[in-house]
Amino acid sequence: MDFNNLAEFHVFEELGQKILFDPERMNFYRLDDLSHQMLREVAEAKRVTDEMFAGWGKKYGEAETNQRLDDLKKLGLFEPIKFETTSIPPKQKRGISAISLYVTHQCNLSCRYCSENNSGNSEINKHMSLAVAREAVELLADSEVWAISLNGGEPLLKLPVMRQIVDHIKSKAVEKKIKKTIFGMTTNGTLIDKDAAEFCKENGIKLTVSVDGDAEVHDKARITCLGGPSHEKAMQGIRILKDAGQPFSINMVMGPYHKDLVGTVKYLMDLSPKGITILPASVIQNEWNIVHNNPDHLKNQFRELAKKWIEWRKNGVTPVDGNFEDNIIRILKKEKRYSDCEAGLSFIGIGSDGSVYPCHLFVDFPELARKTGTPSWPEIENRNIGNIPECRKCWARYVCAGGCVSLHYSTTRDLRQVDSDECRMTKFLIELSMASFSLLPDDVKKYIAIKAKREKQASKAVHG
Repeated sequence: MDFNNLAEFHVFEELGQKILFDPERMNFYRLDDLSHQMLREVAEAKRVTDEMFAGWGKKYGEAETNQRLDDLKKLGLFEPIKFETTSIPPKQKRGISAISLYVTHQCNLSCRYCSENNSGNSEINKHMSLAVAREAVELLADSEVWAISLNGGEPLLKLPVMRQIVDHIKSKAVEKKIKKTIFGMTTNGTLIDKDAAEFCKENGIKLTVSVDGDAEVHDKARITCLGGPSHEKAMQGIRILKDAGQPFSINMVMGPYHKDLVGTVKYLMDLSPKGITILPASVIQNEWNIVHNNPDHLKNQFRELAKKWIEWRKNGVTPVDGNFEDNIIRILKKEKRYSDCEAGLSFIGIGSDGSVYPCHLFVDFPELARKTGTPSWPEIENRNIGNIPECRKCWARYVCAGGCVSLHYSTTRDLRQVDSDECRMTKFLIELSMASFSLLPDDVKKYIAIKAKREKQASKAVHG
């Protein structure tokens, strides 16, 4: 049997589990030793030969071999679905409904892995004025929902102007009869006081605080401009948020100094955030880049976290980090994603001087700034897994969807290229997620499947 008559499949082993993933059908299965061995041989030879079939029959028995082939046939392995790049629908321009305002490029910290500290964009103004923010708001289309993100630098350095910006946006939303306006902000937490906490609460701001772990871990990279520690100030800010009843999530940047990721996540969970996002340091091109410089350490730490995640789930604890569950839900929803986000389409970033970028993560790259007219970046608008060579035949294409374009651009400086190190790490985490899910009790699997179904229904209700 020629390989072209077989469906595309990916076979791997992780956490002691042997897994088959069907990319086109978005299904994955746990395999027994015989099926796994057969598929590994098929994948290596790119065909099923008479010699292979005879060898399986001699080693495992003809009846057993035929049974396994029948089982694989029922999974659709001999009914391939062709991946046609020409069938990918073009991205639709629906008008800009989300903007990220870079309120300031200045920060009271000097984090060792921060791209802002190594930005080549030195000509840009340091703070955003209300006038610039007003012009940015005019780019928003008349849609049902506006999403506004306040970023930096450290945005709380400019709390007075942020108040003015938020008030103006809320007034504009009423004028244009926008049904819902969502505000978000990311902060290092060190400048949070009662005034800042009340500002966030009054305006329903979805707040994210950057915390990398306990004081020993956090203060290795998240230092002040004078080289001092920042952990206690951040914890003080979190205590103020709790006292004010202001919910928050946590962004944790993982570096080479994280020797106990499980312990760090447990520490962060004890702070009672709504969610935890783990971001391996990868944007900055120096020794702090753990994805490029120490991927094996990163993988081992995530493996240990996966084992703990399974244990937590078995014991009825729902971890607030979504590193594994998010990947599983994407697969269970069976929604094929052709690109990772709406950067440059419905979502844009505004630099402090008013320059327009595909998203706020591009503000360190002045070559992508647009000054006047309708902002447009054809390479991003046309970017999808069908026209990126590395993605076109990748088994993870619909889950990853080409990845974050700004993350890849930070390394490749080409909007059409992907960073191979990032790709390998992404595929590892997807494999680890499937293996972890396969080890969960049936009732927990059912819970996650129901959650995926509800998310899919909600997405259909919004996008049709």
